[in-house]
Amino acid sequence: MRGLFLTVGCLLVIASILTAHFMPEADRNAPTLRWVTDTSAMRANQVKTFDLWLRAHAVEYSQLLGNLVGQEPPFHLIIDATSRGDMKQMIQDVSGVGGDIQDMGRGGNTRFFNSMGLLEDITDDAKRWGFGPEKTFPATYYEMCVFNGVEDRQYCFPCNITIYLFFVNLDTFARYGVPPPPAVPTGDQFQPWTFEQFETLGKRFVAAANPPGKRQTAFFADRVFPGVLRRSMGLDSLNETMTRCILDDPRQILILKKLYQWTYTDHLLPSASEAQSFVGNGPAAQLCEGHYGMILWGPWIYGELRDYV
Repeated sequence: MRGLFLTVGCLLVIASILTAHFMPEADRNAPTLRWVTDTSAMRANQVKTFDLWLRAHAVEYSQLLGNLVGQEPPFHLIIDATSRGDMKQMIQDVSGVGGDIQDMGRGGNTRFFNSMGLLEDITDDAKRWGFGPEKTFPATYYEMCVFNGVEDRQYCFPCNITIYLFFVNLDTFARYGVPPPPAVPTGDQFQPWTFEQFETLGKRFVAAANPPGKRQTAFFADRVFPGVLRRSMGLDSLNETMTRCILDDPRQILILKKLYQWTYTDHLLPSASEAQSFVGNGPAAQLCEGHYGMILWGPWIYGELRDYV
C-alpha cells in the first residue's frame, strides 16, 4: 500500500511539473497576473486592449518597474474564470493561492474581504495615478473605500461600473409592425414609462410575434427587475429609518401581482422553463434572433452584440 501511495504521489508531481511547463505563460520572462472575473467577449477585449497599451508604454514602465526585457510588457494579464465566486475566492485567498486581481462586485464584499486582511491598500497609488473615486465615479466611494478606524482607505478601483438598460431590436419590432418602445428623453422632458404603457405595448408585440395555436417563441422582454419597479413607486425593503420591513405594503404586493401577470397570464416575460429553452445561446443572440424584443442588460453586452451585427 505504501508503494502505491508513493507511485501515485510521484505521478502527481510529474504531472504538475509538466502542466506548469506547458502553460502559456511558462515561456514568458515577465510575471503573469491572474484576474478573477467572468469570461465574455468584453473581458477578452479588455485584456487585449490592456496588453496593447502596456506594449505601447513598455519603455516608460520598464523604468518604473525595472523588470522589462526588450519590448516585453512588465507583466501579462490573463482571465481566471474558474476561481470566480465569493466562497471560492475567500478559500483560495486565505490559502495563499488566490488571484492577483479579483472582482469584488459590491461594497459588502470589499469590506468582508478587507476584514480578513486580503486586500491591498491602494489609496496612495490611486491618488498618484488618478484612479480614486473622486477622479472616476464619486458615487462608488463607499463601494471602494473602507474606514480603518482612523480614515477611509481605498481597496478597489472601478472597472465594470454599469447601469442596466433595455437593448431594443428595432428590426424585430418593424418585422411585426409594432412601434418600438419610446426613447427616454433627458433633462426636463423626462417622462416615466408606466406599468400600463409597458403592458399595452408588450401585449401588442406578443400577439403579433407568435402565431395562434403554436408554442410561444418570442417575448416582449427577457426580464424585469422587481427592485426597479419597487423604487419607481418610492419603495424599498425597509422604511426610511431602516427599522421595519415594508414588504407587506400594498404597493409591494401590486408589483408581485404584476410580475406574475406579465409572466404567466400575458406572457410578456418568459417563465424560468421558457427562458431555459433558449439556454443554448446568450442574450445577445436571443435578441438578434428575435426571441426577445428587448433585453435588460448592462453595457458589457455590447461585446457580444458586435458578433451579431
